[in-house]
Amino acid sequence: MSTLGGFTLRRGIASQGCHAVYQGEDSSGGLVAIRAVCLDAHEDLRQRLDTELVSLTRLAGAGPAPAVIADGQNAKLQYLVTQWLPGQTWRAYRKMPDVDVPRLFAGAASALAALHRGGVAHGDLSDNNIVVYDDYTVRFVDFESSVVPDAPAPVGRVPARVTWRIAAPELFPPALDGRWARPTPACDQYSLASLFHRFLAGDYPRNKPSKDVPGHPPSDFGARPLTGAPADRWPDLPQVLATALAIDPTHRYATSEDFARALHDALPPHPRRD
Repeated sequence: MSTLGGFTLRRGIASQGCHAVYQGEDSSGGLVAIRAVCLDAHEDLRQRLDTELVSLTRLAGAGPAPAVIADGQNAKLQYLVTQWLPGQTWRAYRKMPDVDVPRLFAGAASALAALHRGGVAHGDLSDNNIVVYDDYTVRFVDFESSVVPDAPAPVGRVPARVTWRIAAPELFPPALDGRWARPTPACDQYSLASLFHRFLAGDYPRNKPSKDVPGHPPSDFGARPLTGAPADRWPDLPQVLATALAIDPTHRYATSEDFARALHDALPPHPRRD
């Protein structure tokens, strides 16, 4: 097998041009995740890797994020090696039967609150970037679009990659200087609430953009209310999601901890049955 930085490459996870992600092994056989970018790749690709390293170093392996194991470069590649998270993606959980929704949602909201307490906004909370363990512990991966809100914005920075289908409305219109807005904790709250809505309703809470690229916003940013069986089972949940999905970020929950508390109250472990 091939090696990189002393780590064995077991299998490819994703690859596009000069950017690839692998599952690898350390010298003792422990699993790791390896992200590699060509040294001659476009600046945006290298900036994504730098961004991930900065955010993960800031979090220092705390709770909701993988720990950094190594980083470096050889003659051709720059790479980042992180802890391998062995759970299933949010996308996989969405297709599973008999999911404990209160535990799943509480785990995700608590993880988001911990992430923000650590001083990082994820920036791209898609259903492939959320990892769920068997006990409903939730972790996040792929921090290449992340932001440290109390740090200065890099000159010319554009969000590296955003899942526009669930991106917060404020990320769409470019600023007067032509740059796109930086993701914030309020943006993460919006995206996670969108995933919650889709998990329960089977569809996203707002219309699809005309194209999945910046500059093509949906025709209406208004979020559809949660209805049907989930709303009947958890009557307070529609308002919780509506608040987190407010078009104006100042009308959302003030913090992700407030969002987590509201979800906890709206999703009791044993819902009342009439």
